[in-house]
Amino acid sequence: MRRSKAVTFLLGVIPGLPQIYLGYSGRGILIMALTAFYTLGVIFLAAAVGSSNFLVLLLPLPFVWLGALVDAFLLFPGRAAEPAQQLTGRTDTLQRELLILAALVPGGGQMYLGEMDRGLPLAVFFFGWLTFVGFLAAGVAGGFITLWGLLPIIWVYSFFDALEGWRARERGVGASRPGLVAELDTALLHGGRSGAVAAALSLVPGVGHMYLGQMEKGLSLLGGFLLVLFVNNLLRLNLAFVALPLLWFYSAFDVLGELPLLAETSGPNAARFSSGSQRTVQRWLGYALVGAGLLLLADRLLVPQLNPRLVRYLQPVAVAVILMVVGVRLLLGTRVPGRAAEKGAAGRSAVEEDAAEKEPNENNSEREGGGA
Repeated sequence: MRRSKAVTFLLGVIPGLPQIYLGYSGRGILIMALTAFYTLGVIFLAAAVGSSNFLVLLLPLPFVWLGALVDAFLLFPGRAAEPAQQLTGRTDTLQRELLILAALVPGGGQMYLGEMDRGLPLAVFFFGWLTFVGFLAAGVAGGFITLWGLLPIIWVYSFFDALEGWRARERGVGASRPGLVAELDTALLHGGRSGAVAAALSLVPGVGHMYLGQMEKGLSLLGGFLLVLFVNNLLRLNLAFVALPLLWFYSAFDVLGELPLLAETSGPNAARFSSGSQRTVQRWLGYALVGAGLLLLADRLLVPQLNPRLVRYLQPVAVAVILMVVGVRLLLGTRVPGRAAEKGAAGRSAVEEDAAEKEPNENNSEREGGGA
């Protein structure tokens, strides 16, 4: 397999990745580790001291990046051998150790094995998501930093996928592994659903249901999750600590309960969400949206005209009233199946008794009419 200079240049965005791509995994991991530790050390020092003057120490990083890129292109002509030929010159133990070191970087293990079509998407998605969430947390709201919780999942998948590629290479079937994008396209086009992916996506309420094809249920849960965050930020209370765990656990265990049904369906998993449940969820979601709109109007128009001390007391009172209204509605709307069945049976028996009483009366009237 010939190495591409264009790919080498693109990977040069992260110091050390081009060296891993060219087969110099030890050198690449060393460059990447030193750069990362130096950057994190300077940022930690600036945060600990409380002065941004230490960030001046980050100025050498562009020169480090340029030096790593030049080093990669200097190594380029001498590493045109095939990956199999590169691996045969080393012992199995050394190869495995280098693979584990390379796999510490998402996508690095796959690149070390020559599987660029699997390693490059993982590396791009990992570092792209890292940058995107960091931008949102710094420029929009600090709460977006919780989205970094997806990064450990990507890292674990990349690490064990690299080890699986090594075992496949030992069995002699490593070259037959499809690319990551091609594998995902094949699964989606044939309607395949992965239980592991569904369980991982269920960490965000509603996303796992949408992956399984239950769009209405997933959108309702995701909308409720975001609505709770919105109301929590609007009222500046700790409402999320009560509602979010309920939504999260319900979503996670409901998805886990759907997983055994995946083996029974060969095609796409259709939404098993009755029309009655849809109407109920839509009605409650409509109530919630109307309530959120009223709260927003009150917060922007009415609250600025009130006394701040009164506002401080009105916030918990409003939440208490909302909770009581919802609780009373749930209590009034709850029906015990046994009692409902008893009432239904009693009603049917009363109707039958009335019908039985009417029959003799009608017969007697007919006889009297005939005698007359």
